[in-house]
Amino acid sequence: EVPNIMRALGFYPSELQIQDMINEVKFSQYVETGKTVTEIDLATLIKLYCNHRPVFGLPLYKVYDSFLTLAGADGQGQMDRGLLLSLLQNRGEHISEPELAEFLASLLDMYGSATNTEDKMAAVEPAEAGVTLETLLPEVLDADVFTEHILGFMPVTAVE
Repeated sequence: EVPNIMRALGFYPSELQIQDMINEVKFSQYVETGKTVTEIDLATLIKLYCNHRPVFGLPLYKVYDSFLTLAGADGQGQMDRGLLLSLLQNRGEHISEPELAEFLASLLDMYGSATNTEDKMAAVEPAEAGVTLETLLPEVLDADVFTEHILGFMPVTAVE
């Protein structure tokens, strides 16, 4: 549950960072006891958060600029929905189609108040997730739509 708690606190670690945190906790007592740790207390969670989160969050303009870079140098600053989904799934850290559907469904609030996996699955059937995402995401996205409507940030002009 550590990754979910970190995300709830506003820190979105990569899968590699998550593995690093899990291994840090898992083997923290191994030298002294020869056993791995499977549970943590609040103090350890706070230490993990403080030691692994970025000191300064990712500035919104960097997210905005990254989207424009991915959209291409055509000056339009727009991206086809299919291209965005493909880039999210295949570039950088690989995520599966069901994972992508789950992440986007969470961002788009398709789960409502569901917090655990069983409730989420009941809220949106896995077979329908891809179709539902396609109906919720516009066919063509620009940086404003991506940052404001999908990620839920304030407009870029309001924070600059």
